[in-house]
Amino acid sequence: MFKRMLALLLWTALCGWAGAGALARADDAPQAVIETTANRMLEALRREQARLRQDPRLIYGLVEQIAVPRFDFEAISQWALGRNWRVATPEQQRAFTEQFRMLLVRTYGNALLEYSDEAVRFLPTSAPNADGDVLVRSEFQPKAGPAVPINYSLHQKAGRWLVYDVTVDGVSLVSSYRSTFANQVRDGGVDKVIGSLADLNARGSTTRGAAQ
Repeated sequence: MFKRMLALLLWTALCGWAGAGALARADDAPQAVIETTANRMLEALRREQARLRQDPRLIYGLVEQIAVPRFDFEAISQWALGRNWRVATPEQQRAFTEQFRMLLVRTYGNALLEYSDEAVRFLPTSAPNADGDVLVRSEFQPKAGPAVPINYSLHQKAGRWLVYDVTVDGVSLVSSYRSTFANQVRDGGVDKVIGSLADLNARGSTTRGAAQ
């Protein structure tokens, strides 16, 4: 489910940029953040196509360089861990954030490698809420079936618009992980969550490497 959500996120951004007009500065507006970042990623995919065929693991470096700076992983991690964030030590918070970021980078990168040409349209961006956050709305049109709404929640941090959640067909990425992490904390504490994430990342790295 999580991989499908991130894959839809990827496809929406890439297809949305493919139909866009003139290049917008990344910090002009929230929608420009999504479109401009996607444009850079699409250009990198085209430029590195041959190298990625030889070593798909290179995609993770591209994601780190291009997409990661546009996500507020500290906020994503804090909200995904929920109330358990407050009981975690600073060291646990740092370890959790790093492992969770790595998991999302790998999931997003693997989705990039499966990119195909679907259609999408952006809808009017919502007015800022009481906290100044905005919602960039879009609809992803698969080659078969109904359109899927995909919404990006962004807030300003140090003068930059950053994504802190993605909702696909009404399902929040952050909320979905929160329930999983809450169950793991009940079973073995915050360290259990960190260990599970580390195991997933290690297995992903081994599987990807063995496939080459």
